[in-house]
Amino acid sequence: MTKPTLAKRSLLQRLVEHLPFVQPKPPATLRTLFHRDTGKPAAKWQGYLQHYDRHLAGRKEQPLRLLEIGVQAGGSLEVWAQYFNNARLIIGCDIDPACGALRYDDPRIKILIGDINTPATLQSLSVLTETLDVVIDDGSHHSRDIIRSFVQLFPRLSEGGTYLIEDLHCSYWESYGGGLYDPFSAIAFFKKIVDLVNRPVWGVQVAAKDFLAEFRALVDDAATEIAPNETDWSFLDQIHSIEFVNSICVIHKRAARHNELGPLVLSGVQRNDGAEGKANASSHQYVAAEMSVPDQHTNVFSNPAAQQAQTQLSLAREEIARLKEQNVTLTTQLYEATKNFYDASVTIQQLEYQLKELEQTKPDTDSSTAS
Repeated sequence: MTKPTLAKRSLLQRLVEHLPFVQPKPPATLRTLFHRDTGKPAAKWQGYLQHYDRHLAGRKEQPLRLLEIGVQAGGSLEVWAQYFNNARLIIGCDIDPACGALRYDDPRIKILIGDINTPATLQSLSVLTETLDVVIDDGSHHSRDIIRSFVQLFPRLSEGGTYLIEDLHCSYWESYGGGLYDPFSAIAFFKKIVDLVNRPVWGVQVAAKDFLAEFRALVDDAATEIAPNETDWSFLDQIHSIEFVNSICVIHKRAARHNELGPLVLSGVQRNDGAEGKANASSHQYVAAEMSVPDQHTNVFSNPAAQQAQTQLSLAREEIARLKEQNVTLTTQLYEATKNFYDASVTIQQLEYQLKELEQTKPDTDSSTAS
């Protein structure tokens, strides 16, 4: 007897729930799934789970493909497989080779070993699937990696897909490439994405790549390893919404046409006869008008030239990073040269001592000849 497909099982489950003598179980929430005492270890901040349920519960029965960056002990992949019981694919990616030893009974769960921002790992991901429906970034939490992953993976997200970034509190910490006023942190990057969602009403013409100029060097360096051209930022038009809650950013994707403000729709009775309390029957209609965006080129705070300081700061930061890296290299070379000099000095001293001993023990040839 063949096993029923996922679609058939889902249909049977819905039919059974309508039988009068069957009490349907309440839908499993992420909170209940993570409060388990079996399976592989998993850890999520409690505050995350309610927001994940809010954004993902409507997709629980869909045959989606999920990628989670950061595997650790592997338990969260089991939870996602339970939560999305009709999922086609649950992928975990981690740089730790030890994660490759994890084994799952669920054949839908796959493990990728490698840095998701490298060409080799992205290619391995493409072998499994070209398209993703949910991406959860629980990786290194370093601002550099978060931004690069978003630029590489959001274009792979299907329409209606969801991109979630965890532990953004790290964006306020120096060791993770951030700080409260750091203009290059992951938080700063996604704050600028909020502005890009509203780009049609800026009142100035600024390309997305220029608006994100301070991040381009960071992203293009990674992109050039994958494609010869600079990053294509057109995918930003597909950002439908972006939401921040404590330590999380959630971004939804939809086709660009669904992200426009559209016309202003006026409904109700439009009085055009001058009479109080009386409306002309012919005026019962909807009136639509396009927004008139005022030109903001003379607004000093909308002038693209205001970005020059940020760009200069970006270049200065890159130069500082380069010099720091060069300093590390030179320090290493100095240490090695000093060690070699010390070793050579010791060797010279030993050889001089041996030579001196040989000279002291050497027989006096002149005396022996005279005698």
